[in-house]
Amino acid sequence: MALPPAQAASLLARDAGEQWAREFLRQFERQVGENQLERLMATWDMSAALVARVFGVSRQAVAKWRGHGVPADRSVAMA
Repeated sequence: MALPPAQAASLLARDAGEQWAREFLRQFERQVGENQLERLMATWDMSAALVARVFGVSRQAVAKWRGHGVPADRSVAMA
């Protein structure tokens, strides 16, 4: 059985240490951001070129987003 998120966060922060928990959160948010773009592309059967046109960026920018996560200024539009 999975722990409720608040309880899991409390245990991680207490047992692993604040620095580890912050790095975990940073990495987790990065993964979620990347997955969000991949989910968008898969759900709507979108190519990188189409995503680039929708967001008004280059295909190279989309490739960078796929590797490093969607920039914060584009996260609202991505949602």
